[in-house]
Amino acid sequence: MQPQFQMTGQASGELAVQQNRVLRNTFMLLALTMIPTVLGALVGVQMQFSFLSGSPFMSFMLFLGIAFGFMWGSSAPKTVAWAWCCSSGSPSSWA
Repeated sequence: MQPQFQMTGQASGELAVQQNRVLRNTFMLLALTMIPTVLGALVGVQMQFSFLSGSPFMSFMLFLGIAFGFMWGSSAPKTVAWAWCCSSGSPSSWA
């Protein structure tokens, strides 16, 4: 038979506050990571950036190559600096 645990009183209130703080911090970091993406998209639209627009297949293959390269580079890093370089320039932050 497994014991049943109930969270009552002060402990459950503190747990709820801690969980809400974690969620708030997580969504705040998510919002902060969107700022460079939005700025890059605005700059690209304003400059009428059209790199490889004549060949969408080649640009897609180039994107896949870069994306998989960053994933491979950050999956098993030998040093912390290498992991930082691969993760801070990831294609998901590109506009």
